[in-house]
Amino acid sequence: MRNKTLFSILITLLFLSQTSISASQEGDLTDYKLDEFAISEDAFTIPDWKLDYINERKELRFHNESETFEGYTLFNCDWDGRANASSIIVDMGGDIVAAFNDFRGGPELINSTTILFQNNTHFVFWNMETNITEYVETPLISILGLHHDYEYNPITDQFLILGRESNGTVDIGGSDYTIVHDTISLIDRNNNTLWHWRGYEYIPFDQEYFYLTNHTGRGSTADWTHANAIFWDMEEENIVYLNARHTHTVYKIDMLTGDIIWTLGEYDGDFTLFNKNGLEVSSLFYGAHSIEKIGLDKFIIYDNDEFNTTDMSSNWPRYVEFAINETDMTAKETWTWVIPDNSTYIGDHWGDVDHLPGDTRLGTFGAGGDTSLDLLTEVNDAGEIIWELAINGTDTYRAERFYNSPVVRIDGASLITDTKTNAVLNLTVWNSFRERMSSVGQVSVYDGEDLLYTDNFVFLPFWQDTDLSFNVTTDDYKKGIYNLTLIIENSDGISTIPIFFYWSIERAPVEGWVIAVSITVPIVVLAGAGTGTYFYLKKKKKKN
Repeated sequence: MRNKTLFSILITLLFLSQTSISASQEGDLTDYKLDEFAISEDAFTIPDWKLDYINERKELRFHNESETFEGYTLFNCDWDGRANASSIIVDMGGDIVAAFNDFRGGPELINSTTILFQNNTHFVFWNMETNITEYVETPLISILGLHHDYEYNPITDQFLILGRESNGTVDIGGSDYTIVHDTISLIDRNNNTLWHWRGYEYIPFDQEYFYLTNHTGRGSTADWTHANAIFWDMEEENIVYLNARHTHTVYKIDMLTGDIIWTLGEYDGDFTLFNKNGLEVSSLFYGAHSIEKIGLDKFIIYDNDEFNTTDMSSNWPRYVEFAINETDMTAKETWTWVIPDNSTYIGDHWGDVDHLPGDTRLGTFGAGGDTSLDLLTEVNDAGEIIWELAINGTDTYRAERFYNSPVVRIDGASLITDTKTNAVLNLTVWNSFRERMSSVGQVSVYDGEDLLYTDNFVFLPFWQDTDLSFNVTTDDYKKGIYNLTLIIENSDGISTIPIFFYWSIERAPVEGWVIAVSITVPIVVLAGAGTGTYFYLKKKKKKN
């Protein structure tokens, strides 16, 4: 009977918290800086026929709400020979909430509310909250031959762009082909070139390897390295990573000297490479895309498995994470996911993958010109598909997940540690977007309008887990059940919706019930497994 009574009380409290949220936000919670933004309803510049085309052909194939954080997915969308470029934002239900015509390339967030696009003549900054668009004209885009990728540093207000230059010729089948080499350029918004790196000065053309990888006769030029991604590491000063598809190699480059610090891959690699089974291999990826750093000496890449020199007929794209050791110069796969079949998941030419909060990964199988089926696929750590959007008849090159506030994950079993006079709260947080450098956040705990605790902390970059543990003094509390509120705010002033916790101070709860929260909206989930850790308080006598 006691078990049923406690359960009824908790369910009642849960129901009351759900029904009072909106009123509280308009009233006594306004001092909590609830600056959660909403995507502008006017964020549609795409023609109706394009919007109809996508809506008629998209399908939400998977959505496991218990394993995904509620957010948005940004991706570019092309069809008709890649002539009709658009950028799309969908919610987790697959509904389009924003769509832009002629915004192309690999769009990405540069802060909580601003997305950077490119349209062949300008860099374009769009604020999702205010719907203000800023165009930065950059004639150097065409002069430097921008292709595939670009980066932006919001601190220095500078752009890093991937370009190309010609240098030399090679005989292919009795005809002279111009050799194309990749370049990297640092420019400012006043159209000044601050640094220019020429690939042919550091990766000279290798005719034998070029023939081996079967890239001869592709178009009217000899595309030697065919770089398709740059990753500007703003935590490790003046470092950029370059991914070259045709040499199956990633290069770490010093932007001060231009020197290649190391190469990782099949061609002239500096590392001994191991697969996830510990076996030495010649390369961890073939024809790959989208190299990104996800932690100290940790990376993720989209392995197209194209022109695999160990098996030229192989075509099984993968999401691959690997860790490097720059002391003994070894690199090893730490996690991989292989597509379930290579007739549905077509990813030989294009592709992208990101490591998301909560150890899930989101990638895109863009078909690479074969517009039969475009898939955006999120998998969990076990390799199970937990979210997937399909669009028939389009191509997608890059996809980006973001959230409208910082993400919080709380394990009810370890949320609160009882120190008799203090509550030690333990939780994990991530910023609302995948940022390149550390930033300051703020955590606050309230009892009603009373601020019990507040302090700053640092969000780790690359969506690494930021684990928080802090004390809340509770000397003056009486026995009872208390509703405490947790709020996380980032440096852009964007806060989580209040997350409510219920603490019993009367006696030990029934064994087997856990209070757990693993989402970014106010809700308490009761799970009948394990023993919850609750915080107990003793009444403090007040002096007259």
